[in-house]
Amino acid sequence: MSVFPRRDDLLSRTEQTLPVNDRRWTDGYLLPVIFLSVAGAGSAVWIGAIGWTSWRLINWVIS
Repeated sequence: MSVFPRRDDLLSRTEQTLPVNDRRWTDGYLLPVIFLSVAGAGSAVWIGAIGWTSWRLINWVIS
């Protein structure tokens, strides 16, 4: 019995992969990417609005 695996054993692992029909394709990621993009843009706008309002409020209090 050898410590190293036989060449056939290394190649037999390819049989354990999913069939082509059951693999997950990139089109399954389109909706989450769009959602996270919209959520990120909304967060950036929200933070910008808070910053703008704070700047206007501080400017009003100082003057």
